[in-house]
Amino acid sequence: MSTSVIEPGTRLAGRYRLEERVHRSSGSTLWRATDEILARAVAVRTFEPDFELIIEVVMAARSASRLTDPRLTQVFDADNSGEFAYVVSEWVVGQTLENMVATGGPMESGRAATLLGEASEAIAAAHTAGLAHLRLTPRDLLWTTGNTVKILGLGVDAALSGIKVANPAQADTEGLAHMLYLALTGHWPGSAACKLPAAPMDDGIPYPPRSLRAGVPQTLDRIVCRSLGRPGQEPPITSPAKLAEALSGVPRVPLPLFAGYPQGSPPSAVPPPAPESSQRTWTMPTPPPTPAASPPARPRPSPSYASHRQAEVGGIGGGKVGKRPLIAVAAGLAALLIGIVGWQLASSGNATPKTAPTTSAPPPATKKSDVQLTVASVSGLDDPNPAHPGHDDTAVGRATGAVIDGRPSTVWGSETYTGPNFGNYLRGLGVRLDMGKSVKVTRVKVVLAGPGGATLELRLGDGQSPGSLQLAQKASGASGTVELHNAKGIAGRYVLVWFATPAPAGFKAQVSEVTVYGQPG
Repeated sequence: MSTSVIEPGTRLAGRYRLEERVHRSSGSTLWRATDEILARAVAVRTFEPDFELIIEVVMAARSASRLTDPRLTQVFDADNSGEFAYVVSEWVVGQTLENMVATGGPMESGRAATLLGEASEAIAAAHTAGLAHLRLTPRDLLWTTGNTVKILGLGVDAALSGIKVANPAQADTEGLAHMLYLALTGHWPGSAACKLPAAPMDDGIPYPPRSLRAGVPQTLDRIVCRSLGRPGQEPPITSPAKLAEALSGVPRVPLPLFAGYPQGSPPSAVPPPAPESSQRTWTMPTPPPTPAASPPARPRPSPSYASHRQAEVGGIGGGKVGKRPLIAVAAGLAALLIGIVGWQLASSGNATPKTAPTTSAPPPATKKSDVQLTVASVSGLDDPNPAHPGHDDTAVGRATGAVIDGRPSTVWGSETYTGPNFGNYLRGLGVRLDMGKSVKVTRVKVVLAGPGGATLELRLGDGQSPGSLQLAQKASGASGTVELHNAKGIAGRYVLVWFATPAPAGFKAQVSEVTVYGQPG
């Protein structure tokens, strides 16, 4: 195989002209290219000469090329017999599930069921043909400019990483369930990197979606729990086909039309973070508002270019492309001439509801001099119930630095209890922030992890024990991001975020971040 440098302008097989490097990873590079014979944009993956998995990737691509389900990215060509090895597939334009949730919030349940129902059916069709994905992430599910579902990277992504599993059906079922979980809650329960918050876990299993977001139907909650092996959920869902069947009984809501193209050419590629995928995205500017007499829509998400364009359904035989009719080209051109269609996500379920805490005093107006204060150290505390001595919480002293590390994915938490009052073993627990000196605290922002509903207190002062600190504010039913204010003007060295009761779902206390604000000097 040639050791020549592959660069923009290189032609492969005399027809695929490489235009722009999209993403480079260990051993391979993804390109936006042009098929000069059929005059269409394609995605081309090339490989370093010493990449050890070339044969496996090319074989996986050839296997995927036999699939004709339009919801699966079509592979047009794959060859490793010439000067350069390559895989050619369709160039899809759309928005990933990750970006849809990041910009528009969790989906209305019917729309989530629609999106993942289509995805489950597509993966089930692949399994019927003997193929699996094995590496599903929220970047692999797109809502395209043609208003269709598209699954990226079938077979190829797993081959690029050398992934093999004993139970492909279970692996893909869990991957689909993870994406449904994200669509419903805005939290990602999978191990792959994701820019959205991680889902809270209980012994390695995500909390039920209904414990994170009010309004998730019991039917969908049960489907997710059955697919992820949550105890007590019978019968389990063990294949994409069974998941598709279960979702077929959920009322569906049509997804909104894609926002269309902005004026001008696509912007430069911005490679997304790991894990790599065989297909990647660009973010393009939000299109101008669409005049309409409809009710105001939520802010439109910025659509993304995925590295494979919405294109013709085609395939290959023996690694060489055959002649295929071009499908939907005329419709696509007509859509471009019509103009930009508004992406409307106006629905009551598109944002995670925040539970407004019940406070003991109205929060004061934040002064202009209110700034973030530096925390010297953090400690975990509990207050054992004298009636049940010897049951200290061993978890509160661990991972205390997680609450001030600026990383929402890290969490401090307690043990799991059997009742709403810490099983009557404790009178409360929390994290104490040592400010290093006496400070004037105005407010404390607490980002809770896990299900909401806990009773939270802000205590301040110079004492180190919970009972020696003064109560500044109390929030009942606290959930998500909570601001606790020091309306009483209490000064002191220590700031205590105290759980008087844990979250009712799971009976556990969990905190992601704590930020202290006050008056300088």
